[in-house]
Amino acid sequence: MKKPHEMTFSEFAESVRPSGAVNRMPQLGTGQEVLTYSVYMNGPAAEELSGDAQEHHYRDVMLHALTEKLGLNPEAFRDNLKVAELVATRSAWMTAVLDASVQHTPNNETRVLSPEVVRDYEMITEGLTHPWIQQQISAQRALSQNLSPALHAAEMAVGSTVIERIPDEVTTGKIVSQNPDFTVQAIGDGEVVAHENRRLAAVPTIGQNVTVTYYRGNGQVFENSLDLHVSAPYIDEKNGDLAINLLDHEQNVQQVVLFNGVAALAKFVEEQGLDPKLVEQGLEARSSNPKKIVTPPKPERTPASEMYIDEKSGCLAFDYMENGGKHTVLFGSVHALEQHAHEFKIDTKRIEHARGLEAAQNVGREDLAGEWSLAKAQQSAKRDYETVTIANKDKGRYMGPVMMETQYHVIQDVGRQAAVIHDKRDLEKVPAVGQRLAVNYEQGRGQVQERGTNKGHGR
Repeated sequence: MKKPHEMTFSEFAESVRPSGAVNRMPQLGTGQEVLTYSVYMNGPAAEELSGDAQEHHYRDVMLHALTEKLGLNPEAFRDNLKVAELVATRSAWMTAVLDASVQHTPNNETRVLSPEVVRDYEMITEGLTHPWIQQQISAQRALSQNLSPALHAAEMAVGSTVIERIPDEVTTGKIVSQNPDFTVQAIGDGEVVAHENRRLAAVPTIGQNVTVTYYRGNGQVFENSLDLHVSAPYIDEKNGDLAINLLDHEQNVQQVVLFNGVAALAKFVEEQGLDPKLVEQGLEARSSNPKKIVTPPKPERTPASEMYIDEKSGCLAFDYMENGGKHTVLFGSVHALEQHAHEFKIDTKRIEHARGLEAAQNVGREDLAGEWSLAKAQQSAKRDYETVTIANKDKGRYMGPVMMETQYHVIQDVGRQAAVIHDKRDLEKVPAVGQRLAVNYEQGRGQVQERGTNKGHGR
């Protein structure tokens, strides 16, 4: 199987098989229900990812704006969940590709990414515009259109209006309607849960009385009418989570049911009317075998260069050796470097050298930013004025309102379809857009006198 960085984005997405789960935050008083979203990478490629890339967690506020921007419904938890899966998949793939791009082979040769991966990476950096993502968004819109018919069919089946609830970790009840995308389960008191068929390990049929337990975003289904026994809770060796076995009369395992935690097990025990001691046994199993958080051992790193400026990114850079290969780490500032200096064995001499590089770099950045600011000011002014000039810093005299500004420049309307551009750094005080000013230059400095506010600014 290919490594994650060898896969195109669509290959990676199909291989990691992301699945999302909705979590409810505890409600306080009469506050609205707050949801969070967890995304798990479950496919074969997931095992090649770092621990923090295998699970992703998002708050609803962050997702709602993005969901709306993508043309989906931020009020629909399913749409938010889908967006969470897309964002997590994008993040995991980018991390894998970036990590591989800065690594070197044991022969100290730069690891080469395929042209297809590079093209996909360039496309994915533009946001959620990749064809695979757009295809998923279109499929989500089509899926949403099938929800209303499924709920309407459920109302016809039960003979009354129903209230849809978000699937809980454990739901029990009769299947009352179904279409290719949704299976609707009545859970009592006029409430129903609409399960997405694609998230169910097995799709039940209408009329079945079933229990659905969600584990890592996927629904496990079993029929309540089956005469099965429940084993004592134990820790599953493969995934390290709580599990029980459903057994027949001969103690043969008919199905393994996994749980995200003890709370989900307790809900299952309650719904099934089982002995509460099972929860105590689950707590004992969990406490005696805490879930292991896989953290890779810290690698041995040795310096392989002095501090320097990376030409492509403009960041502080440092080369080091790890596991026989040469790597490069980038820092956005000396402060960031100091936070991780111990981790990369960067001594104080290198840190001081980095300070000098940063100081010189900042001067260069300001010069470039000034050039960009002036170019933007000229471009903006030329859209509205016939004549655009730069202020004469020797003996220039200008009167009129400030109409626009950029990072380092202001544009002043001086009448007769003419505008002049001032560099804020040459003025004794920075004017605001809308102020009517008299600007008089003496020996390169502009004295600014306010003459009122222009009420018609903002063209």
